[in-house]
Amino acid sequence: MLKNFIETSRKSAASWKLIVGLIITFFVVGIYLWGKFAAVIKSCETIQKQISQTKIKKDTTFPNEEVPSLDNQKGEWKIYRNERYGYEVKYPEGFEVMEAKPREGNKAVWGAKFLFGEEVQKVTFLEKEYELWPGEFQVCVYSNPDNLSLEQWIDKHEPQDVTGGSLIQDISDTILCGKPAKRLSIFGFDHEAIDIVSFHKGYFYSLRFTGSTPNDPHIEQHKQIYDQMVSSFTFVE
Repeated sequence: MLKNFIETSRKSAASWKLIVGLIITFFVVGIYLWGKFAAVIKSCETIQKQISQTKIKKDTTFPNEEVPSLDNQKGEWKIYRNERYGYEVKYPEGFEVMEAKPREGNKAVWGAKFLFGEEVQKVTFLEKEYELWPGEFQVCVYSNPDNLSLEQWIDKHEPQDVTGGSLIQDISDTILCGKPAKRLSIFGFDHEAIDIVSFHKGYFYSLRFTGSTPNDPHIEQHKQIYDQMVSSFTFVE
């Protein structure tokens, strides 16, 4: 009887020790987790405060901020002339001239720097000083190995989206240096691209530039520059 009582007392004591140990463990873990939670809350409050201060600073520091002027493009214009493919075009002195070269390797590259497919010559005129949305005008010359007509060439080189749908929004007739041409309005996701295409002495000539975009605060001035460049484009013997 006494032996059973002693054994029961030992088991009860062990149970109480286990319970007390669990309580202490839960208490310690709770304090640890609460500390972590409090640190996260404080960190979030700090980040939110920094964001708010940044917004206030931006709004109050530049209340009347204006985009840079394009007055530098009103100066002298230069002439780019390509004897081999028989054309010339005027461009603002504030634009740099970038000649494309044959592509090497299969790495992703900026299209203005290299020739692709049937392109035999390509030059890009890029505004140097204005970086937000610089003016860009490109002339590209294509070979015609299949002896295609202008309409057939456009069908062959029709830009498409990933589903195979056409990105051409409109095609209209126009004149380029006295020759029949097509003016293509192309959907460019964040802008409208314009491509004027004409055929001359065995080659297709493409003049490309931005037609409209909400990203360029100087789009109207750039459009005037592009129009002047198109008007100055001339086939030479």
